[in-house]
Amino acid sequence: MRPIYTSVGLVGTSPWVPINYQEYRAGFNTSLGAVLTTGASLTYTVQHTYDDPNRHYHVLVSRSGTTATMIATDHGLVAGDSIIVGAGGAPFDGTFTVASVIDANTLTYTVSNSGPLTASPEVFTALLRVYPHSTLVNKTTRSEGVYTSPVTGVRLICTSHTTGYVTLIVVQAGI
Repeated sequence: MRPIYTSVGLVGTSPWVPINYQEYRAGFNTSLGAVLTTGASLTYTVQHTYDDPNRHYHVLVSRSGTTATMIATDHGLVAGDSIIVGAGGAPFDGTFTVASVIDANTLTYTVSNSGPLTASPEVFTALLRVYPHSTLVNKTTRSEGVYTSPVTGVRLICTSHTTGYVTLIVVQAGI
């Protein structure tokens, strides 16, 4: 498979890179390389999920200011986990980091302070529990890593930034 590239140049996360974990017959192996621009001053971590980003849950979403509140029965998430929301429009749509967990059925995330106060009734979300890579955590220089056990997606998160950007290169082994 061809390499997949995703970059981050500010504090925040990259889009999820899906991993084709179902097609490996001779064993799973995904290689990762993180490359910084010359003179970059930042800290990054690679994260992964075992959850299926295509498994959608129907939820209710509303917002007050920049705080969106999601009702998702027995969501199982913690602050820092990820949600992919499809609500039919801004400001609710996109990939977000869970800001807080109010209870087993309610969580919050940050959105822009514009647009409707309630999401479409057809809103759906993917709920993704997030884990740090075993070695690509709090890095400030070029690094590499590997997954030998199946994960469903990886992403890059920049936790501090002064200058430059980091690019994550993901290479999945042949089928």
